[in-house]
Amino acid sequence: MTPDTIHALVLILTVLFFLIMAWKYRNWNGFLKRLPLASFAFAFIFIVFGLIFTCFCADENSSIIQRLIPAGCLFLIILGTENKKAKIVSAILSVLIAAFLSWYFNYLVYDSNYTTSSKSRHRIGHRILMNNKERLIKLSTAADKSYPSGWAEELFKEALDAEAGMTYRITRTDAYRLWHSFFTDLYLKSQITVYLWYPGGRLSEAVDKMEWREK
Repeated sequence: MTPDTIHALVLILTVLFFLIMAWKYRNWNGFLKRLPLASFAFAFIFIVFGLIFTCFCADENSSIIQRLIPAGCLFLIILGTENKKAKIVSAILSVLIAAFLSWYFNYLVYDSNYTTSSKSRHRIGHRILMNNKERLIKLSTAADKSYPSGWAEELFKEALDAEAGMTYRITRTDAYRLWHSFFTDLYLKSQITVYLWYPGGRLSEAVDKMEWREK
């Protein structure tokens, strides 16, 4: 069983376990009186583990499902039952599960071969590409020469030696969807080194057509 499948199964089994417990000990009489405590318990797990996760991880938004499910399950139990034993057991389990899921998600994303569906996945490469284009546009205003197609590092490195910040290669992260990605936000990660490609032609005309390519 793969690590990502373990993570997905823990999420699924957590929901099933708490749904069974909520049904077994259901008692909705006076649930409005229990609403403040249920809300506090939900907020405690969701916010506290969110803060902890943020301290250790670069992308705190990806931790939401890891704490939303345990917090939501505890909210349901406290709201829907008067059984004190069920509430105590649920509270302990919810904290332990939230801690495990947050830690395990952190391990998978930052120390293993997985990534998230972060909207910023390609922003770094795009930002670097735009920075390179700006520097080449400055060069074209001074000498708008025509260059053959090829790798930018080979074509422009000498001309841009005095220019700080020119980047000719980056490591691109590609993500591949897994069967549970829609609710775990986990994707299989593949990292590839790509290089800046110049399409050929005059700088002023070709600079906007530059792209990252594999060699």
